[in-house]
Amino acid sequence: AAIANNAGSTAAAATVLLSERSFSGAMANRSTAGTNLLPSSADTAVPWEVEVYDHGGWWASGAPTKFTVPDLPGLLGVKICVSINLSAAGAVTDELTIQKNGSAVYAGAPRCASGGPSTAAGGGTMTTGLIPCVAGDYFEAFFWNTVGSDRTFSGTARDFMSIEAVFEPIT
Repeated sequence: AAIANNAGSTAAAATVLLSERSFSGAMANRSTAGTNLLPSSADTAVPWEVEVYDHGGWWASGAPTKFTVPDLPGLLGVKICVSINLSAAGAVTDELTIQKNGSAVYAGAPRCASGGPSTAAGGGTMTTGLIPCVAGDYFEAFFWNTVGSDRTFSGTARDFMSIEAVFEPIT
């Protein structure tokens, strides 16, 4: 079945079989616990360590913070999920953002912040709606905290980032 590309053309280059575009996306996680990679009072891109899956060439260990959108005919945008689980801390404010092309300000940009006098381990999961994008755009999870010392990852499968493509309907 042919699909229209972003310009509305159904040219041969945009002809894709349904089975070829049923899913494109990637997931990478952190497997190392106790690594101080999230310094206090610094906006830090989260470096992912292990590819869980990659259908389409979204993530590379040589650029471990970035998920880059491949050239996908019929792409409308992406949906992203980030989960971070951290060591215990004192009174703290944590903030998690997903940046697009190095900016936290764009249509659909999510931001999750929490704070309080907790000494428990922290973290959370953030998901997005559809974020419009094109081939070459990249996304990174950024973490910031005010605990006064570095935060550490749990090192479990619960520390991850995933991205999936959303396509135009096939007509």
